Amino acid sequence: MSSVAFVNRRGQLRFLKDLSEFRFLVLEDHAEAWRIRQDLLKAGAAEIERDELYRGEGRKFRDRYVDFVGSLNIENASFEWWPFNWTSKNYFVNDLCKQVFHVSLIGQLAKEKGHNLVVITDDSDVANYAGKFLSSHGYRVVNRVRTRILRMLRRSTPLGIVYCLFAKFRTAGFSRRLFPSDDWAGRSDCLILTLFNHQSFDSSGSYRDTYFGPLRHYLENESIASLTVGAVYNHDLATIRTLKSCSNGGMLPLDAFTPIGELIVWAFRSTLLFFQKPKIQGNTRFDGLDVRPLIEACMKRELGTGNFLLNVWFYLSAGALADRVQPRTVLYPFENRSWEKMVVLGFRNRGRSIRLIGYQHASITPRHTSLFFSKHEWDATPLPDTVVTTGEIPRRILIKIGRYPESRVAAGVALRQPPGTGVLREGKQALRRILVVLSSSVDEYVRSLLLLNEAFRGNKDYNVTVRNHPTIPLSAALNVLGPVEFEFQNSSSKSAAEDLAQCDVVFYTSSTVALEALALGIPVVYLDLGDFMDPDPLFDFSDLKWTVTRAADVAPVLKRIDSLSAPDLQKRRLSAAAYAVSYVRPVDGAGMREFLNVALSQFGDGDRISCTSEIRSPSPN
Repeated sequence: MSSVAFVNRRGQLRFLKDLSEFRFLVLEDHAEAWRIRQDLLKAGAAEIERDELYRGEGRKFRDRYVDFVGSLNIENASFEWWPFNWTSKNYFVNDLCKQVFHVSLIGQLAKEKGHNLVVITDDSDVANYAGKFLSSHGYRVVNRVRTRILRMLRRSTPLGIVYCLFAKFRTAGFSRRLFPSDDWAGRSDCLILTLFNHQSFDSSGSYRDTYFGPLRHYLENESIASLTVGAVYNHDLATIRTLKSCSNGGMLPLDAFTPIGELIVWAFRSTLLFFQKPKIQGNTRFDGLDVRPLIEACMKRELGTGNFLLNVWFYLSAGALADRVQPRTVLYPFENRSWEKMVVLGFRNRGRSIRLIGYQHASITPRHTSLFFSKHEWDATPLPDTVVTTGEIPRRILIKIGRYPESRVAAGVALRQPPGTGVLREGKQALRRILVVLSSSVDEYVRSLLLLNEAFRGNKDYNVTVRNHPTIPLSAALNVLGPVEFEFQNSSSKSAAEDLAQCDVVFYTSSTVALEALALGIPVVYLDLGDFMDPDPLFDFSDLKWTVTRAADVAPVLKRIDSLSAPDLQKRRLSAAAYAVSYVRPVDGAGMREFLNVALSQFGDGDRISCTSEIRSPSPN
């Protein structure tokens, strides 16, 4: 009989005998997992290469998961279904996607005869579910995973509902004090619904929309009356205060429209649902495993943390906003998140004709599972009238891979992140300067630096510059890693354009700076770190892009790029530049006119909306 053990502390290994007969798999990277890994290796246990395993199994998992959740969405589509974040299939905001992948993987590994298995994980839901399943199939299971007391309290009580309720009381009261109701009345041709956070303001305190960039000013130039309303991220009062200081009547916090009485009713409803067994119709089997317990635990967690109530708040506040402002067209950032669906329902249920436009504002990678639909799921989902993309390539991806109706997707412009400005490179020079762009998480930083440390240890041929994301300091990764053994300098440039001007090749994992590099004709190298969901924003492009999966691949790839003939290199550059412009179309006059025509025209008549609003567009800040 094979044994399977789940651990998340070093001391738990003492309960296991003959560790040399075990294989082990690390599901999460952190200091304690690293120490457990070292102890197991010293004891003679064999590590399962996670990167290769994830590449092989994870890349096939996405489509099956999209179809699985999509079928449940079709079966259960209702008002009390859509506020659950897991229904969006969003890899970034919910753990269910990873949990289903991990239990499926553990089941496959356990079936491989001749070895016992140790799984290092902090996820008690995965350990409990997989443990029960394997026990019922005759495996000897040792589950030693322990959960911190604070996390247990959060999971077993509805305290998050209380927190969400009082947080919204606070932001609603503060918003109404700074933005009196006299500012709310009127009509707006175009309502821009966005999110307000600290990144919505520059160093001088002037407003800059995180998603829609300069759109407000273009609308003003076209004499189209607009109003910008945003939900306040993290219930932050400082954001509301800053908004007031730079607003001249054209911007309001969505929190000011909070219907307190209805929110209280839904807080009680959420609490009641928390103590009830979730109702799920349809087939909950995935790869032969009935994952209903994982889904139920996820739904209870979302209720208890207040996330369900927060998404209902979007519905209630959007409805109140529609009643007061009476917009003809609403633009909102589109990622097909649960709160977006509730906003759509909030406007749709007002019974008047409001045109809804979702703006796909960022790059699309295979791990953006929320953007992909199963067959027939589109028809069951609350969605905008049209999705406008940053360019033609994202439009094609959404239609071909995402299963979007062709008539409901239009190519627009890149309001948020146009390609890098500059001249396409020509000629050929020796490849010496490498720019490494780190982006999405500390984990990405750590794994990228580990690969580069091995690849460039003792390097004398290349000058390496590392550019970190503005919100994630490089020190966060270096504190985990300790000293690295290759020479590099941390970029001090204010913009990616400055760094791109000083490099010959760009290394990236998930950053869209790679797209800016292509626009300039700079070769890019994708560091495939073995994520089970591929984070590559250039997954469908290869002309000026190379991929490495191991440190040993780096030197040969650089030599291959360096050996390209000048004509071949220039041909690839032209292809790359065309791809970049088609992906993120620049915000020029022609592109902006087309965007406004698609976004603000009624279906079928092609006429631009006339200016009839009583709320006038603000001057540029």
